[in-house]
Amino acid sequence: MYEMTVANDMLLVCFQEVVQNPFEEIRCFEDTETNFSWGFVEPIVSLQRELNFKKNSASEYINAANNRSWVWNANS
Repeated sequence: MYEMTVANDMLLVCFQEVVQNPFEEIRCFEDTETNFSWGFVEPIVSLQRELNFKKNSASEYINAANNRSWVWNANS
């Protein structure tokens, strides 16, 4: 595996071999009951779903108000 640094997609500035591939295990918010760790996103997934639901509901309400599928007649 090689690391290549290119300038302006034309000029090769640096070419070197990658000897080690550093990997790190990141564990945060450890759950003491199950011994599994949570990532950075898992605690806020439910908040994101709620926000998406509210935005979609507001969008559907506005679209329904602008494009009515029914007609109201005062004489009916």
